[in-house]
Amino acid sequence: MNPHAASIVGIGIRRTGLYVMALTGAMAGLASVLLSQTYYIAPFSGLRRSIKGVSIALCGGLVPSGRRPSAAILLVSSRR
Repeated sequence: MNPHAASIVGIGIRRTGLYVMALTGAMAGLASVLLSQTYYIAPFSGLRRSIKGVSIALCGGLVPSGRRPSAAILLVSSRR
């Protein structure tokens, strides 16, 4: 949580971050392989949901008080 304190203690920040990213990517890959055996996956099967998710995340992250507008967008867009 605190990179400065981790470096003082002797933890390699870059190396630890690299290991965490590699482990996260491997777990996501394993999950996608296991889920692809159960569910039908097409190249554009989740495109509409992906666009909605990215737009809501951008709205919530760019505006300091963007959580409420992004929640409203999610509520309105999920009903269609």
